[in-house]
Amino acid sequence: MPRSEKRRRTSISPRLFWRFLLFALVTSLLLGAILVVPFLPGEIVPEVQVGAVAPTDVKSPITTRYVSQILTRRDQEAAAAEVADVYRFDPSITLRQRQALSDTLQVIESILFDPERNRDERQESIATLEEVRLSRETLNLLLILQKSEWQALKKEALHLYDEITQGEDEGEQVRQIREQSLEELRLGLEGAVRHTFYPLKRTLIADLVSPFLVPNYVVDEEETEQRREQARSRTPPHYVEVLEGELILAEGQIVQDTDLEKLEAVGLRSREGSWLDVWGQVVLVVGLVGTYGLFLLRFQPRLFENVRWMFLLGLIIVLAMGAAKFVVPGRFGFAYAFPLTTAALLLTLLLNPQIALGGTVVLSILVGLLGGSSLELAVLGFVGGTVGILSIWKAQRSTAFLFSGFYVTLAQLWVAGAFRLIYQDQDVQGLLTIALACGIHGFSSAALSFASFGFLGNLFGQVTVMQLFELANPAHPLLRRLMREAPGTYYHSIVVGNLAERAAEVIGADPLLVRVGAYFHDVGKVVRPYFFVDNQAGRLNIHDELNPRTSAQLITDHVRDGIVLARKYRLPERLVQFIPEHHGTTLATYFYRRALQEDETVDPEDFRYPGPKPQSRETAILMLADSVEAAVRSMDQSGKLGELLESASEEEDALDNLVGEIIDKKVRDGQLDDCDLTFRDLRDIRRAFVSMLRGVYHPRISYPELEGAREKS
Repeated sequence: MPRSEKRRRTSISPRLFWRFLLFALVTSLLLGAILVVPFLPGEIVPEVQVGAVAPTDVKSPITTRYVSQILTRRDQEAAAAEVADVYRFDPSITLRQRQALSDTLQVIESILFDPERNRDERQESIATLEEVRLSRETLNLLLILQKSEWQALKKEALHLYDEITQGEDEGEQVRQIREQSLEELRLGLEGAVRHTFYPLKRTLIADLVSPFLVPNYVVDEEETEQRREQARSRTPPHYVEVLEGELILAEGQIVQDTDLEKLEAVGLRSREGSWLDVWGQVVLVVGLVGTYGLFLLRFQPRLFENVRWMFLLGLIIVLAMGAAKFVVPGRFGFAYAFPLTTAALLLTLLLNPQIALGGTVVLSILVGLLGGSSLELAVLGFVGGTVGILSIWKAQRSTAFLFSGFYVTLAQLWVAGAFRLIYQDQDVQGLLTIALACGIHGFSSAALSFASFGFLGNLFGQVTVMQLFELANPAHPLLRRLMREAPGTYYHSIVVGNLAERAAEVIGADPLLVRVGAYFHDVGKVVRPYFFVDNQAGRLNIHDELNPRTSAQLITDHVRDGIVLARKYRLPERLVQFIPEHHGTTLATYFYRRALQEDETVDPEDFRYPGPKPQSRETAILMLADSVEAAVRSMDQSGKLGELLESASEEEDALDNLVGEIIDKKVRDGQLDDCDLTFRDLRDIRRAFVSMLRGVYHPRISYPELEGAREKS
């Protein structure tokens, strides 16, 4: 009996969950090993540090071009250093200093005229003031001043400050004081004091005011740093080119930081903090693969029902990463040319677009990590893979690969060009190299997928859309043979294909696969075509002269004959499955009943088809379509269908009842136990069959003229 709709859609069986865990674990281990384990011979050199002496000569094993982060930072700092300081006029500085002068004079006054202090204490307190620095003579003068003299001196000091800092232009309250003019202002203070004060007092007043004269035209630190940051961001990446065989380190050479970076770029040295780096990459891989697996478990659970599909998915992802390991790290140009989109195209053709898109995301991130945590490579991989999926999905001709390569190339050029604008890279030679690499990526991906998808499909029992379209061509040798040697069966197969295709569409199965499977499901009948009623037009039924057991054997043998023929003509295994599964283990009822008339003890198992029962929704749909078409056609040829339709009341749908009885019979016989059809699917299939059959066997209007012509003939 079909499985519960609710259970199928809301729960995951423990068997599928354990398969998901196995897939995630094995794939994570393999991808993690590819990512962190050095593969190339001699790719790691003895550990060296900056400032140490190189123990041996080290030469580059490859030609590469990379962005030097160290030299780029130096260029950025050099560009920032060239940015001049940005100054701003801040009058508030002068006003604050004036208040500070007033406060300091008030403090000095409180010290000078404190009755509880003696002269020595007053001298010590004033000498410790940080705001002013007085000479011995001016300090002694200050200590002997009378209060009225001090008040006059304090007033003159504030007046002098205001006069010196007053704006030179009308309406300007405070003058601009630059660092360069500050010393000149301080030297002129004493001469600016009114001459009513004798020289030593003028010197004292100048000494009191001088510390509070500071520049108010100062560097704007925030604006200056912002401009320097802009200069850093405008600095283009510093590319370094290393040639194969180039001497990176010479024995006895003092190792520089740029030397270590160059070793990393050519793959001869792991990054610093290697263990943390390794664990970080492993954690990332496990997270990516685990998330991808959960996505598949939720939205593509059928993947985990087929071990070969799981293996195919894991194989493509692991092979793609393994190839990237040898090509991407540290190789400018080669990383862009690496045909990563091949994996997306193959997964689309052999599995489905959803699986392919998830795999593309995982591979893009990991390849970007291989390329030095390159966001550009990750985006290139994702965009190229997505465009490849969109361009090859449901492709019907081999020319689709050529167009796919072209579209992928355009998409990659778009992304690469965008990143050149972001980096402000105007290196024409580099741009041409990247453009060539993107073209190689697009068309080599298309070529590799075209060359391998057929082999992988046959190896893993998968059939692609393009293969199905080619097999559906009436010019196919086996279909032509069926059409010539068993024309009735050929016509029956076409009608069944139409019924099954429509039913597959309404329940979300693969309609093209079902239609092509229907074309070949009865090819075994070409071995003995006249043993089947489809091909007995105008001939006697040979089974009238045979015993029922022999007739049943000859009829059921068309399944075995069909499998032999299908494999002889190299049909994909996925299509071969339609031949035995469309009959399942059903009973050859007509001959079994005849045998019962002769012997009531006959074993019904001798009259059953060999099976197996339908294992997929597609083969189950074909079984139902085959049974329904055969029954309706038989009734139509015998005239019973017309009688049935005419005798039905307006409320009764005779055709729907007939189709429902046939489907219910298959359910009761257990023929649908091993497939994934639900009761809702069966209801929708029934409606699709009835709709199609009603269009073919609708009641026809009898025209008097035609009836008279028939009577005369």
